[in-house]
Amino acid sequence: MKFVQRFRKISLVFPVRFSAFGFGGSIAHLVLEEFDPGHPGGQQPAPVPQLFVLSAKTQNSLRTYVENLSRFIHHNHRNQGSDLFNRMAYTLQVGRDCFRHRLAFIAGDMDDLEEKMSSYLQGNTGIDGVFDSNGQQHGSSISSLISGKAGKEFLRVIMAERNLGQLAELWVCGVAVNWTRLYETGRPVRLPLPVYPFEKTVFRYSK
Repeated sequence: MKFVQRFRKISLVFPVRFSAFGFGGSIAHLVLEEFDPGHPGGQQPAPVPQLFVLSAKTQNSLRTYVENLSRFIHHNHRNQGSDLFNRMAYTLQVGRDCFRHRLAFIAGDMDDLEEKMSSYLQGNTGIDGVFDSNGQQHGSSISSLISGKAGKEFLRVIMAERNLGQLAELWVCGVAVNWTRLYETGRPVRLPLPVYPFEKTVFRYSK
């Protein structure tokens, strides 16, 4: 496992080749290669403050999720820089299901995110830019308050202005957010991240 983790730090594109031979003499050869978005001229997008959202079915799973992501960042962000920062935020926003226990981080760069995750894991509270639902959700009541034309205009404005603090507060309270509206000028490419940390429960069968 340690070898695999060290190997993944190397920025490589992995090709795979398939060959097929038929009795009639026909031959087929297929080459597949991992997609690498890259950046023309080696330029990476400048980091801008991002909102990182995580959720789980239990508080223990949520904490484990933060631990896994923190470990992932530690092993990868030095090699990928701001590209990883932006893609990670987008992937967590649009590529994960939402559960009862929710946690949101607002960070200016990957070092800032690492520091806030570390502070959260140490049990600190009242961290600037960290929003925790503590298992409490009021999505239905808040959604009723922001329904209608006035509510839609309010959401449109805070999305257009990238008011990440208000978005984080709404999301941890259970309000559904259309994250794609934050990326009207272009969406980052998703990337593989640590999967949901299922709890290890032992079930014993007895006759």
